[in-house]
Amino acid sequence: MKNRRHMLMPTLGNQRGSGLVELLLVLTLLALLGATLLTLMFSGMKTYQRIDSKRSAEAEARVALSYLTIRLHQGDVAGGVEILTGGDIPGGKAIALTDYAQDSSCTWIYFTDGKLYECMMGEGLIPTDHDGFVIAHLDDLILDYNPLDSTLHSVVAYTDDAGSVGSLSATVALRRDPDW
Repeated sequence: MKNRRHMLMPTLGNQRGSGLVELLLVLTLLALLGATLLTLMFSGMKTYQRIDSKRSAEAEARVALSYLTIRLHQGDVAGGVEILTGGDIPGGKAIALTDYAQDSSCTWIYFTDGKLYECMMGEGLIPTDHDGFVIAHLDDLILDYNPLDSTLHSVVAYTDDAGSVGSLSATVALRRDPDW
């Protein structure tokens, strides 16, 4: 019986330290697995932030184009749309929408310092750089009027947080020729 019990329970004499080696091996494998999971998690987080930044910048550009289109359609009456450029104009380019139904007030839409603004002024007044409220943050606004078909082509440029550059454009057919 004594021999039989000895056969069932191996002695530790020749296996000394083997439990420690197995434990270190398991811990090393778990550390590698944890490092791999952390790397994947951070990579996914950066990808999400990049996509979200691009989506936000593009959404802001879409808001600006939609806003311009709607405001141009609202102000499209005889003599109601005026596209202005020059030194006195904030940012050098603006759209002035005159509302003859309400005391000839003028709504200015202009681009300066990376922002598209709207400002309501009395007739004959020109806003300064930051008189209005911000509609959208953009890199650039390009306005191109084609008198042959009475269309105004608007291009907005944007840059996301990752530095990717993009642009969106829209063309609005005006019912009346704008005053130049």
